[in-house]
Amino acid sequence: WSPDSRWVVYAKDNENHLGSLWVYSVPGNLASRLTGDRYDASNPVFSADGLHLFFVSRRDYNWQNRGFDAKLYTATLSAGTPPLFAPLSDEEVPEKAAKEEKKEEKKKEEKKEGQEAKPVEVTREMDGFENRVTDYPVPAGGYRGLTPVADGLLYLRGNQLFLYDLKERKESSVMEGIGFYVLSAQGKKFLW
Repeated sequence: WSPDSRWVVYAKDNENHLGSLWVYSVPGNLASRLTGDRYDASNPVFSADGLHLFFVSRRDYNWQNRGFDAKLYTATLSAGTPPLFAPLSDEEVPEKAAKEEKKEEKKKEEKKEGQEAKPVEVTREMDGFENRVTDYPVPAGGYRGLTPVADGLLYLRGNQLFLYDLKERKESSVMEGIGFYVLSAQGKKFLW
């Protein structure tokens, strides 16, 4: 389900036995295909802010293993949304400007905390969806259990739970030796 409960995203097998991503509009009572049948795609979930879609796909051929590796991917739901993994600037910021920038960010965060959270409204554009797909900078593996959290994504790879922090662009191990988990509604605790 999307954060606004207006969309459902799912994977559906094609005639060639590869999965495609589909989205269903609850108010419009209409299903639309997001990805073609050239690549296998599965486990789609909306990001917590409703701007991106996370999923597992087999798009890269591994010549050593003679097969397609499963990796994590993301795509923006609107062409105007910046991609999650856009190149970072390598420009150096003067110390004074950096301090002022941090103060501004802190003021914005304080302002957000004081305001009541606005409900998320998900919009999507079909045209060019596949052109907005980007892979996560993590190794290939058997991914499952994708769960969006604020500023990140939880997932299982093998028997290990990982958190990918989107702000830091960093993967960290949460726990080893688990095969399944469930996240609480507030996103603060989980059972395994």
